[in-house]
Amino acid sequence: MLRLFRLIVVLVAVSHCSPSFSSCPTEVRVGLPDFPVPPLLYGTTTIDETPGDIVVWTRNAANAGNCKPKVSIRRLPVKRLQAEMGANKIDVAPGLSLAAENLTELVFPMRGKVVDTQLAIIRDRLSLYVLVADTSTKWDGQNLNLSSPRIGLSAGSAAGQQEATKKGWSVDVARNPLGNLTKLKAHRIDAILESEMLFDTYLATTPGIKGEVRRLEPAVAKVDRYAPVSKHFFQTYPDYVPLFWKNMRQQAAIKKK
Repeated sequence: MLRLFRLIVVLVAVSHCSPSFSSCPTEVRVGLPDFPVPPLLYGTTTIDETPGDIVVWTRNAANAGNCKPKVSIRRLPVKRLQAEMGANKIDVAPGLSLAAENLTELVFPMRGKVVDTQLAIIRDRLSLYVLVADTSTKWDGQNLNLSSPRIGLSAGSAAGQQEATKKGWSVDVARNPLGNLTKLKAHRIDAILESEMLFDTYLATTPGIKGEVRRLEPAVAKVDRYAPVSKHFFQTYPDYVPLFWKNMRQQAAIKKK
């Protein structure tokens, strides 16, 4: 009887110390934007032979604790990516920023009631861009010298929408940066508000565009980017997700060294 009691104690201890099978996903479905952001991400519809840092980080971070899930990756427009997370078709979206509209479908790493900035994987900035030929538009860090500025945003730019709303700017949303550049050159908008990480890469890698646009200083806002998960994924794997977030932060920190 004593031996049986000891065996039960051991089994209970093991069950509390080791992740159970149900706490480990067999697959982590990752959604990434359908545009390149070198060196973080290359290609548009698939993952190239050179996958980019954020793909490497995610694959490595998915091996959290004793969990070794399969990692599948899809490339989608940002707006659709967020919708697919709400529909439980995507589990993780590395590189998204925190904004009020994101909280309806996504779960970010939190410390109490605020986002845990120590688990950010990318530091970014939001900035305004105008045509090089436009020497009259001025930005002092607080105000644009335009009475009713029309600002171009790319679809899915939650942080951009949040900042534009704060400042009372009229917003015109395009599907992608090229759409905004077309509007800017046609004088349908006065400036573009974009992530420096994304837009500077786009300008540098798109033929015929580099040199047409300049960035206004200072930046409008600093933006931290995380690896949010869907609500369903968080509720299903509450022990796994925090380990995944810590792993992602460690992978990003390794790259910065």
